[in-house]
Amino acid sequence: MSKFTCVLFLAVLLKLNFSLALDPKDIDPKELDKMIKKSEQIVASGHAFYRSLACPDGSTPEFAGVGTNYGKNGEIIDSYRIRCKDGTKGNYEWAEGQTTPPNPPPGFRFKTASELKRFSPRGRVNELSVSPTGTVWITTAAGYSYFINKFEDNWVPGSLLATKDKYASDLERISFFNTKIAIATGGLNGKIYHTEDGGITWKESKPTHDQWVYSVYFTPDGKVWMGGSAGLITYSEDFGKTWKQLKTSFNTDHRLASIFMSNDKAGIAGSLDGNDLRTTLDNWETSKSIATPKSQNLTEKNARDTLKKISEFNGEFIVKQSDLVFHTKKANIKWSGFKDLKILDFSIDTEAKKIYLIDSSGYVYTSSDLNNFSKVGTERVQVPVIDSKFSAGYFHVLDADTVIYKIGNGKFEKRAPLFY
Repeated sequence: MSKFTCVLFLAVLLKLNFSLALDPKDIDPKELDKMIKKSEQIVASGHAFYRSLACPDGSTPEFAGVGTNYGKNGEIIDSYRIRCKDGTKGNYEWAEGQTTPPNPPPGFRFKTASELKRFSPRGRVNELSVSPTGTVWITTAAGYSYFINKFEDNWVPGSLLATKDKYASDLERISFFNTKIAIATGGLNGKIYHTEDGGITWKESKPTHDQWVYSVYFTPDGKVWMGGSAGLITYSEDFGKTWKQLKTSFNTDHRLASIFMSNDKAGIAGSLDGNDLRTTLDNWETSKSIATPKSQNLTEKNARDTLKKISEFNGEFIVKQSDLVFHTKKANIKWSGFKDLKILDFSIDTEAKKIYLIDSSGYVYTSSDLNNFSKVGTERVQVPVIDSKFSAGYFHVLDADTVIYKIGNGKFEKRAPLFY
């Protein structure tokens, strides 16, 4: 690339209401000045950085093919293979924007704003992450991340990447303590990633020898519990900077798929396999095994016994097992369903003391007491549901086709990051 003249176009169109992972205001002024000095011109075409390559003699290279790949920071790039008269190869590249860069090569078709809102995330998506400001993140098993600051924004590839080790690249989730501090965890061979600037930059650390983090519970004051392989729970009190291993009585063959803490001492956790559900009153120094919906014959005999999601609401435990949701009084473990509703997933609005529920038909309900239920509008989400999270005043849902829904305050919005 040193043989080519690199021209960098910095473009900002104020009428467009969306942001990139690297917004111009976040760039160091000295670096921005360097970019502008290198530029031949500035074009008004959205929050975008364009990089174009020309032949050494200044001529326009001929078009030799097209492909799509990722830049070094994870940005999606359409790469146009070009060839100069002397046979030298090069690329003509573009990053996200709204109009065609000047002098595109033959065959160049710049994607429109509506097209940029829809793309396919690289890798399986298992969880949905939402920041306190409402920024929606998805992370993938291939080690990539994507986000939208506003629900109507274009999807932006995040700077969070875990692609160095293809056998330990599974980014499962991002846990936001506040608007700035978060950790990213998953099947990362013991590694986690930290951000202290809202996800603009990330640092890698390795707090535990545990290979996979299956579940995370955290509080805004910086406490976090991670459930992992071999029945282990790892704990931090300082936003994930330092960690210690907690004692648990879980079978070492079991992986902890879910964990919830009522306070610093009392909590409940469940296994991915083995039908093992336990409670603690001393932050896992000791624990007590309790019955599960499966052990009380409320699930199908051959259904997988994964205890996927656990919480507490209105003095009751709520658990998702075998893809169904059940509840029980804490003092007397007797699991049951929700009257005539077959509930597939749930999330809790702790401020409003309200639970959101999704039934087998895709309708969304709310309840304040687990006895009376109100349907949220007449629209439905597509089932099965992969995950749901209540954050920033809305109920967010992720379905099996990676369609994301935003529900609440009279809204029922959805969008899909699919191939165009």
